[in-house]
Amino acid sequence: MDLPFGRCKRFLGNANRILNKLVGGYQIAGDGNVVSSAIAITATNWGSTNPIKYYKHGAPITECSSGTCYKTYLWWNGYIAPTAINGSTCATGLSSVESGLPADYKPYRTPLGQGCSTPTGTPLKAVTDTNFGANNVSILFPGAATGSSIAYAPSPIASSSAVGLEQTRSPRPSSTDHSTFSPMPRCSKSSRSPRR
Repeated sequence: MDLPFGRCKRFLGNANRILNKLVGGYQIAGDGNVVSSAIAITATNWGSTNPIKYYKHGAPITECSSGTCYKTYLWWNGYIAPTAINGSTCATGLSSVESGLPADYKPYRTPLGQGCSTPTGTPLKAVTDTNFGANNVSILFPGAATGSSIAYAPSPIASSSAVGLEQTRSPRPSSTDHSTFSPMPRCSKSSRSPRR
């Protein structure tokens, strides 16, 4: 919305170019947030299952998966890999983890592949088996020296993706600036505001 100051406006409508540059052309613009609390329930994880539990603002956590920690909320009990949970053997010493999960946290669904052990190396890195985080199983075929990994999907849905970490955290507001700038119009004598 344009403010009523400057050339062709109610106040200082006959302002010269210099005065108009100082007082004219200002607008009031809005800035809004759009927040979604939608969650994605998958039907493709075949590990253990638990009832869905909504925590919303009742479970504040510290989220550090990006390397920078910030306070947020665990929105529901979606799957979080053991390598990303503070206190888990699989995440010992790792800094990119989530801490403060509720004592009763049990993921709604988990993938079959959950094999992991204490992180090793410099810098520390999570140690997982080849099927970690997937619905794959290792099968040793006759005559083979090592197992072959195949997807386990006993339904028409062939995907083996796990519910992602992003879907368990509270919705993140997304800001957008919708302001616009338009140049000051040329005034004709008829468009000038009457003086009082």
